[in-house]
Amino acid sequence: MRRVDIIKRAGKNIRLAKGRTILTSLAIAVGATTVALAIAAGKGGNAYVESLANKLGDQNALTISRLIKNKKDPYAPNKVETTLEDSRKNLAEADMEKHSIKNEDLQKITKIKGVRNVSPKVPINIDTIRVENGIKYDGSVATKNDEQEMGLSAGKLSKNNQIDNGKVIAPKAYVEPFGGKNPADIVGKKVVFEMKDAEGKTFEKTFEIQAVDAGKTDTNFNYHGNFWMNNSDGLEIAKKQNSGEMRFYSASVTTDGTRKVDEIKKEITALNGGEFYQVSTFADDKATVQTAINVMAAGLAGFGFLTLLASAFGIINTQYISVLERTSQIGLMKSLGMRKSDVSKLFRYEAALIGLFGGIIGIVVAYGITFLNPVISSVLKLQKTSGVDTNLLQPDLFAWILLVVGLMLLSVISGFLPARKAAKMNPIEALRTE
Repeated sequence: MRRVDIIKRAGKNIRLAKGRTILTSLAIAVGATTVALAIAAGKGGNAYVESLANKLGDQNALTISRLIKNKKDPYAPNKVETTLEDSRKNLAEADMEKHSIKNEDLQKITKIKGVRNVSPKVPINIDTIRVENGIKYDGSVATKNDEQEMGLSAGKLSKNNQIDNGKVIAPKAYVEPFGGKNPADIVGKKVVFEMKDAEGKTFEKTFEIQAVDAGKTDTNFNYHGNFWMNNSDGLEIAKKQNSGEMRFYSASVTTDGTRKVDEIKKEITALNGGEFYQVSTFADDKATVQTAINVMAAGLAGFGFLTLLASAFGIINTQYISVLERTSQIGLMKSLGMRKSDVSKLFRYEAALIGLFGGIIGIVVAYGITFLNPVISSVLKLQKTSGVDTNLLQPDLFAWILLVVGLMLLSVISGFLPARKAAKMNPIEALRTE
């Protein structure tokens, strides 16, 4: 019997059992929809991170910190050699030595071919932030020491997106405390930072607001709500707050584009015999976020596959019932010369068609849900919080086609035993069955 004739007969048989076929297909469709949405969410989530990275991130930037290799048990007790106070002081200094980066270390990195600038992350401790009306607020200050873009709602920065000396970028949340209605109202106003020096004495430093941030995600994918100043002003304050040689916990490295970032990363990592620095690129940070998205998408897909597994047992049950109901028909077909292989193929094709219908229904439903992207974006406030409006559910036609093919294969496997049972039937005994 020709294959095309077997397929036609299989299609006719499942049409005769419409109710059962529809219910089984719908069960498959539930799992197919879940898996298809997981695929769409994974693709859309990665696209969102990519768009955010391209908008806010400097692709040629690296972040360095000390590589700490603990050979000692981190939970081992520390021996008090003198007084408790001295012991704690010595321990703090030792910890600073282990974790900090010195100026001489930064000079080594500066000499590497392809490195344009090395900017240490300056630690600044602020007690209070005082606005023009004299009211004090708690808050934080950070240094902007790279050329990465920052979203601004008012004001503008200098060349290479740098903050001028004696000026800061204010958080959008400070518009109201400064008596403004719009971000532009507070540009040019003064803000006073109160701090303590290395001896514990309070000192102040006044800055002018050069710009106001957009209240959105920064280059590290998190909005912190800091005041931002340039590295030069930050170093001046840090020197007052720290006695002795300046040390830093991390630094930002920008490249000139003449060498690949990965090549520079390897060279920095290799300094001091590879025992000193750990280096992360913007691509590394982006990959970390995308990995998390892929894991969540895989988890959602896992639930879908569990549903499909349950559906597989439904197909087995459906096909067994079909075999029992059509025993006489099977006997008649075999007595008329239909081969065992053709009988087996007939039931396998029926199972495949059920998987096909279920997969198509699932894909159609998933595609329909993607039209809710504007609603999803609005609920999650993506445009407002990040400035990037990317659809979080993006159809992946190739992956979806593979999904449908996989469902057909799963259905064929599920229908193998019932098909085998039908093929092995004795035609004489089958014809006797009423």
